[in-house]
Amino acid sequence: MTRAQLLLPCLLLLLAACGRDGHEASPLIGEIRSLHVEEPLRALDIAQRYAVSIAELARANPEVAALRAGRVEAGTRLIVPTRFVLPEGPREGIVVNVAEMRLYYFEDGLRPKVLTFPAAVGREEWETPIGQTQVAEKIVEPKWYPPDSIRREAAAEGKKLPQVVPPGPDNPLGKFALRLGWSKHMIHGTNQPNSIGRPVTHGCIRLYSADMQELFERAQVGTPVTLVDQPFKLGEADGVLYLETHPDGSGAGDPQAVRARIERWLAAADDRRVDDELVERALRMPTEMPVKVSL
Repeated sequence: MTRAQLLLPCLLLLLAACGRDGHEASPLIGEIRSLHVEEPLRALDIAQRYAVSIAELARANPEVAALRAGRVEAGTRLIVPTRFVLPEGPREGIVVNVAEMRLYYFEDGLRPKVLTFPAAVGREEWETPIGQTQVAEKIVEPKWYPPDSIRREAAAEGKKLPQVVPPGPDNPLGKFALRLGWSKHMIHGTNQPNSIGRPVTHGCIRLYSADMQELFERAQVGTPVTLVDQPFKLGEADGVLYLETHPDGSGAGDPQAVRARIERWLAAADDRRVDDELVERALRMPTEMPVKVSL
């Protein structure tokens, strides 16, 4: 075994800690990272250790076609998109921004933290609901009871689903689940990690198994849960204004509201300036990472 092979697992453990580590609760969290891949790796291994989705990695590195094929060759340099503008709204408990397919967990304490994980959300006609609820139940090794609608859908595709799927590798809920106040929806793990970062569920929120376990250990029954649909996010850090935009699949984004917020930010101080062209470009073409728009 080469020295690089010996060091690689340590590197990946370090990246796992960085990817899931808590950040100080502020409008802008994390940092964009650069990774030099020293040995061939599965794209999924990199994604899980950085707590990003393969889709996020691929969009941040459009020139690396191998990401979508699932394999990254030695010598590849990657941008890892681990910087985020926090969604607007309450900063407590669990917040899911459906538009960016990402969950945020705000942890109370002497030094409040926010952790963030990529998610899979509801697909068309099975959209994840928007609103406020709470964690109603914590379930270890959940059983899955496919509703009749899903069983009919599977039957139409030539598949037969049982009345109940017991815990185990075939259970799509994974090992841990948080049932929400809306009885039909949960935040849960998955046996399909490649689905994270995609709108593919029947309305539930899926996380990588390791991320779900961490969230499960921290969240409690009664933890507030807020689900929002914000394709456009603004945040100021150290006097700099950042804009982060995502595809607006539901039409929930309001470019005019973003422009109005920017105008209010400009009016707060005489020396503030914004690159209007950059703002308009970001609203037309999603950046999916925070972009500095102030001058």
